Amino acid sequence: MAYPYQKLRDRDIRVLYLAPGGFSDPIRCGLITLSLDNSPRYEALSYAWGVIDSFNLITVDDCPMRIRVNLETALRHLRYEERDRILWVDALCINQGDDEEHTQQVAQMASVYSKAWSTVIYLGDQDTDADGAFDALEMFAQDRHLHEIRVWKAEDSSRLEWSKIIVIERILLFPWWLRIWVIQEVALARELSVALLCCDRTQLLTR
Repeated sequence: MAYPYQKLRDRDIRVLYLAPGGFSDPIRCGLITLSLDNSPRYEALSYAWGVIDSFNLITVDDCPMRIRVNLETALRHLRYEERDRILWVDALCINQGDDEEHTQQVAQMASVYSKAWSTVIYLGDQDTDADGAFDALEMFAQDRHLHEIRVWKAEDSSRLEWSKIIVIERILLFPWWLRIWVIQEVALARELSVALLCCDRTQLLTR
């Protein structure tokens, strides 16, 4: 059964109420319609859609919906354990089967991201400890001297810790970086947080 999307008016968007739960709990959520003119409070999700033919089922307003595995994984890790999280997620908040609505919503994408109180960048899964890599990337961004960046061997400050360099490389190879839309999503964000799943698959790194 297809989700019964209702028509949107100009300046309307849908937001996703992601119900709380543990990682292994079924994903349950709902969609409500809000007007951008009323300064709604929500977070916008920036992510890569993932593999085209790989889907899992979630429940939206008691209706089963298929979403790509990458998004399902993101929702599992981003949801709170004890309260709802309000997100704008293009794959769910836009009726992908309605070309007219899709065109209208894409046209106001700049407003969607600029009015979100925060934009969450979901890079994907990482099977190694990425905390050191984020520390190094932050220091690069601050234009710090190379010797100050924590990518050197503790026992020999003249030698690079290549395992940390490799983690940085792997982060930069995530599909998110290949999306042209990320330029707009990042540039318009009021506040940014970056989510990357660590080796224990439960910890979120937010910077």
